[in-house]
Amino acid sequence: MRGVLHVLCFTVPLAARVCLDDAIPEESRGNITLDGESMPIGLWELKWDSASIMTRIFEILVSEKLGYKVVNLGGTGSSTPVLYRLGGCEEATSNPPNNGKSFEEDCLTKPRRFHFSFESWQGASTYVPSLLQAFGDRAPINLGSLQYKGSSGMYVLGAAVNAGLLDSGLSLEYYSNYNADWFQPSKYTAIVSDVNLSRLATCDEGVNNRYIFFASEYVEATGDTDAVYLGGERVKYKCWEDKWWISPACRSTPQNCSTLITRFPGWGFGLMTQWVAFHNMPVAIGTAAPGDDAAQAYVQLGRELASLVYWWTPDVSFLRENASPIVLPPFNPAEHARKIFRTSREEQILTKWAAADMDAVAHRAFSLAGAIALSKQDVASVLLKHLELKELSGDTTHWDTACTWLKQASTASTWQAWIPSDTTCPLGRGLVDSQRNYVTHRDLAVACAACPAGMFSQESGETRVSQPCPAGSHQSLPGEAVCEACQPGTSSAEEGMVECAPCGLGKYANFSGMKTCIQCGANITSDNEKLQLFTTSQLVVSSAGQQWIPVQGASSEQLCGCVAGAHRTSAGLCALCPEGAACEGSRLLLLQGYYSKEEDPGSVFKCHERSHCPGGLPGACAEGRDPASVACNSCLPGLHSAGARCIPCEGGDYALVGSLLVCFVLAMSGAYVAFTWQESKSARSSNFVVVACGLGQLATSIQVISVIHQFSLDWGEPIASLLALTESFTLDLNILSFDCLTPSDPVPLFLFHVMVLPSVLALVCIIHFCTVLAKRSSSTWQFHRLGQAVGSLCVVFFIAVCSSSMPPLICQTHPNKLSTVRAYPSVNCNGREQHLAMILITTFVFLLPALFLASSIWVVLQIPSKINQSDLKFIRAASFLFGRFRPGAETLGVWLLLRNALLVFLPLASQSVSTFLMNILLSLSLMASCYVKPWRMKACNDLDIFLTACMIFIVTLGSHVAGDVNEALTITASLTLLSLIFLSLLAFISLGCLRCFREKQKAFRYFLSHHKSKAGSLARWLKMLILQRGKRFTTFIDADDLCDLTKLFWHVAHETVTLVILASPDLLKRKWCVGEMVTARMHEVHSVVIAWPQFVKPTEAFIQEYASFVPDIVHLGKHNICIEDVQETFRWMCSLQTLPLPTPLTHGTLSLVVNTLTGTLSRIRPFMSETSTCCILSDPENSEAVAAAFVFSELMSKEFSRTLAFSQTLVMTPGELVPEETAYAIVVCTGGCLKSFELCQWIVQLGKSDCRALPVFADEEFKLPGPDLLMELMTREDFNAVPGMAEDLTKTIKAVLEEIGIMCMAKMALQDELELRARQIVMRLTHKPPAPLCDKLGGERSVPYFSSMPISRQAPDKQDDYVKCIL
Repeated sequence: MRGVLHVLCFTVPLAARVCLDDAIPEESRGNITLDGESMPIGLWELKWDSASIMTRIFEILVSEKLGYKVVNLGGTGSSTPVLYRLGGCEEATSNPPNNGKSFEEDCLTKPRRFHFSFESWQGASTYVPSLLQAFGDRAPINLGSLQYKGSSGMYVLGAAVNAGLLDSGLSLEYYSNYNADWFQPSKYTAIVSDVNLSRLATCDEGVNNRYIFFASEYVEATGDTDAVYLGGERVKYKCWEDKWWISPACRSTPQNCSTLITRFPGWGFGLMTQWVAFHNMPVAIGTAAPGDDAAQAYVQLGRELASLVYWWTPDVSFLRENASPIVLPPFNPAEHARKIFRTSREEQILTKWAAADMDAVAHRAFSLAGAIALSKQDVASVLLKHLELKELSGDTTHWDTACTWLKQASTASTWQAWIPSDTTCPLGRGLVDSQRNYVTHRDLAVACAACPAGMFSQESGETRVSQPCPAGSHQSLPGEAVCEACQPGTSSAEEGMVECAPCGLGKYANFSGMKTCIQCGANITSDNEKLQLFTTSQLVVSSAGQQWIPVQGASSEQLCGCVAGAHRTSAGLCALCPEGAACEGSRLLLLQGYYSKEEDPGSVFKCHERSHCPGGLPGACAEGRDPASVACNSCLPGLHSAGARCIPCEGGDYALVGSLLVCFVLAMSGAYVAFTWQESKSARSSNFVVVACGLGQLATSIQVISVIHQFSLDWGEPIASLLALTESFTLDLNILSFDCLTPSDPVPLFLFHVMVLPSVLALVCIIHFCTVLAKRSSSTWQFHRLGQAVGSLCVVFFIAVCSSSMPPLICQTHPNKLSTVRAYPSVNCNGREQHLAMILITTFVFLLPALFLASSIWVVLQIPSKINQSDLKFIRAASFLFGRFRPGAETLGVWLLLRNALLVFLPLASQSVSTFLMNILLSLSLMASCYVKPWRMKACNDLDIFLTACMIFIVTLGSHVAGDVNEALTITASLTLLSLIFLSLLAFISLGCLRCFREKQKAFRYFLSHHKSKAGSLARWLKMLILQRGKRFTTFIDADDLCDLTKLFWHVAHETVTLVILASPDLLKRKWCVGEMVTARMHEVHSVVIAWPQFVKPTEAFIQEYASFVPDIVHLGKHNICIEDVQETFRWMCSLQTLPLPTPLTHGTLSLVVNTLTGTLSRIRPFMSETSTCCILSDPENSEAVAAAFVFSELMSKEFSRTLAFSQTLVMTPGELVPEETAYAIVVCTGGCLKSFELCQWIVQLGKSDCRALPVFADEEFKLPGPDLLMELMTREDFNAVPGMAEDLTKTIKAVLEEIGIMCMAKMALQDELELRARQIVMRLTHKPPAPLCDKLGGERSVPYFSSMPISRQAPDKQDDYVKCIL
């Protein structure tokens, strides 16, 4: 509304005035459209002569020559409001608006009605940059300097200068000629005694009232304390006669000081006092009395005295008096920044400003404003002309002076150069013809227009033309002077592009201004098929993990990579990902179980064991394995295999090997003796048959599983590791660390492996002959026993013997098309050299099982005749074949050997063929077992059928591992079947163990008998500690486990192993507690007493008079408990094991009690070297409060661990100080807790920290403190000993209890309720935390009457003392 009124007020007068003869008529002038409104150009006039005249000159030219409607909307005598007004603010303040409106509402939402302002002095103001930033797109535009500068300081009028020059040649224009030690400038200037004091304002009216910081700056800079008053609230200038400030140079004779007059209320006072003091100038500074017109009073007094004045230019005040500036030392910015004014002030650049967007909406006016500039002499002449006109006519205005200046012939060339031509296009515009087509020749143009997007404004002589952006650049905005080069990652191949196109996938632009993108890999190959494998991608890390994403607009060759499914080769090309690897982001990452060398990552080998090759980057092997070996098969020198990794061969390993050999020899000897002892009996027991059958089936099953493992099916974990363990039964002794002694060369190593079983057989022979020789009574060598023993070993380990000779025949074709021996990857399957040697060894070694199989067939054929001949020795020697089977089923033993021999050859075929044939052989065995039922014992038949069926299922599942099936389900099913196999083999032993353990166990290991109000919290804490020792330590407390009161004593009698009596002081007066003890005694339940320090064992007198002390004890009569039972129980109680309740009560000391109760040892918590973030405060003299604190600590730690980085809380104990790092605190409020000096100390410490505290009411006896709390605390001696502690405590308690507390009584609540309360506490602290106590109290953070002491819990010593106490 104010803007509208301004327009109405000023439009009419302006329309009536015309200056120039060729002025554009008023009706032909037009408005501008800004911020969506049509309006005239608005001017903000700065109210001093030079600025007003410059504003009027612009006003005349822009309206009469350019044809814009103009309105002068007023102004002020300060430069500060310029930016606010031009930015759109309604209020012109030196700070962002503070009138109840937001800056955005006041400045950024209203139409801007002020558009130009001239001669602003604010260019160096510190608030300008931040203010322009706050305006954003509406920030006013600095159009530059008016060419002349503004200056201010001490001036000397021409009369005084002339007097000095005429008298002594002394130039008063230089500061050095004012030095009182050498000169007397007062001879040529007015002095203090010449001035009527009524013409001056007092210092308190002026400078001391308006510029309160000048005097303090003066003292800090000069150290001259005699010139100021220091005793009051602030420093003030000390003035002579309360009107003159006297410099140190003439302070002894102030009447003779030269006068220096400034304008009210003391313009430049702070500068001038330092100048005259630093340069020893005998000057007195006074402020002209304001009167009705402060400016006129100041000018009149200065002219009359013709002495020194504070003045500024450009200005007319002392222009005719030829006032000259007193030249001071050059401007020193460092000193001025420290408020030391020894040097002159810096001249100010006087600037002109335009509202934002004026270049677009009124570009000719904008150009005119930018072109206006005058010299200092021209401005002085204009101001003199203004004085002349005012002398001729008192009604002369600044508009009149401006018009007169414009009409002078001598100035026409100056201002005419400012007028922009119609075809003089400004920045961002270009020539257009009458059809609005863009042209490049001025002769064809009639006007200017903004350059469209895709073109730029190019300088052409004295104008500008619109040209299309060259290739490699673009311009997306209209009206721009330059085209922007295409950023890296983009290109433009044509001219006139609005936007640069981003490079496609597989291309990049690594420089600005590129016309085309570069194809990735083009510097390596020109093969289009290979180039298609290139792309551009980048690794992105997010919460979901790492992911390579394609990148269009790549700006660097570093982003060049390969498409998904390809990898970068060492030559820089991209190649398709081989089998056994995953390629992403140009990197080849091997899958687990595959290996390739760093120098040739594309040549991938499949590892013999998945665990040997962890996958990942090429060249990666499991720990200790040699990456130079093929597929990580070998260990590094000096290491031996320990599963997937290799570990050093140490002395212990060699000792282990020796020990194993010795143990093996002793075990074989013992087994042989037991075997022969059992064989000597006339008939074997059924138990022996069952055990032998189970052991035999165990060995056979493991060996069959090892054959399945040789199929190299892609089993997942843990199946792969379980199958690898079965290799030991194929006589691969590397799994037992024998490779510390075995050779590393594959041929000798293979020979060593295949000779293991012959060595074992030789050992059996040696044991046999030694046994025979030891029995001197024996007259024969008992070869039948030797044959039986050797045959039994061959039957049991037949698959192992055959498998040990098969590795050279089992080859593996790797993804790189190379074929190697699967078990010895360093040997190529080529039938030459090492491979040939291994095949020859296989041929000779395989003769042993072949010979055994042939012998077995011959033996079976001979059995009928041997039976007829009653050849007992032969039959016993051959019993290893048929001793397990029922009569008539002896041939099944040969079938099993033949089956096992065929199983060994299955790994030679492909995986599908192997699994198919395996199922066929096992199915035939299953049918034979079901039909013939060959085993002697029915249980053995059932076991054989079950195991064979499980094997069939495992093989079937294995055949689908590599297919499109649910791998997790397959692994789970296989693991389940393997578990069933081994569990069934151990069923006979487990059955007996289970029968021995059928005795029913009681439900509760401990029953905590306690008085709820005195020991309920401690009972809860004790239960929590006991349960931490293991699930078997079930513990009964009535709050959790008592559902029916009538069954209370039944729980003690029949479901409790140990009754724990928590002997608090009033325990014996609680009838239910006494009833629990009586029941335990009568049912011989083991009992333990934990005695409070205040507990007194019952004396005989107490026992005799007990009925009178506790009359309601008679109520136990309905539970069959009489007074005599109670009395006898009290005597019995005195004989029980008693554990004292530890003091102080801490987690560590109570854990020792639990140790004694459970017979277990707890892991002592590490003593905290760092303070916890959450502290719990309680009354340390109240065991229930301490117990409740520890219960809260246990539960809150779990909740904190879910939300914050820490999971431990700290329960304060006596002697500790609250850690300074404490962020949260819980104050456990119990009855009488505020009487504890220790707790009060902790509360005071909380009030001096940033801690956020929350009260928790753990006792119904707690009462909120009343208004007399301070008086009560003041009467206590312990508080009076610490000054100020009572007041601090009162304030802190009030601040803590201002928060809404949480009721949580650990003694009565259920476990679930306690956990819920703990969760509520943590939520209150972390999600809606209370304000820090220090902020509430507004006090100091330090506690002067407490010394800083870190938490030190010397629990081991205290625990040792407590152990001694218990013992």
